[in-house]
Amino acid sequence: MTADAYAHIQDAFVNGKVASIIQGPWEITNFYKGSAFKDKNNLGIATVPAGSAGKAGAPTGGHNLSVYAGSSKEKQEAALKFVKFMTSAKAQETIALKNSTLPTRDDAYTEQVKADPGIAGYQTVLSAAQPRPALPEYSSLWGPMDDELPQVASGKESLDKGLSDAEAAFTKLVPDFSK
Repeated sequence: MTADAYAHIQDAFVNGKVASIIQGPWEITNFYKGSAFKDKNNLGIATVPAGSAGKAGAPTGGHNLSVYAGSSKEKQEAALKFVKFMTSAKAQETIALKNSTLPTRDDAYTEQVKADPGIAGYQTVLSAAQPRPALPEYSSLWGPMDDELPQVASGKESLDKGLSDAEAAFTKLVPDFSK
């Protein structure tokens, strides 16, 4: 696996070289730039398959707005005003239309927002979404995948061993993790 594997995966998908990838709504605008999605209706969204014994899931998450409690009263008030603006239905609608991202408010899913096939598709799988594990450094979960995926893809270890090793690493990071 190379340092630019993410870019290669994206390129292969958006240009029709591979049929599917596991990705979240943050990439919708990049999907639409590819030759495979000149017609936005070519983008289909589905839950992540779970196999015969599991429950399908969906990407979830996003970013948070935070206000530092240790800042001055004036700065806190200004920050809170900004947070209120960013979380308003109108602002979320505008951002969704510009970036093809999912609003967090139901009232921001206007007819215009739902007209975007990518947003509409991801909205349909939200009911299967599971909250991310409580892990302050969420990106550290990619480490085990970065270690195991190349081993499996190159044939140096079996899929079962790679998944087992990743599971063991995840359990160290998130003790409540279970398959």
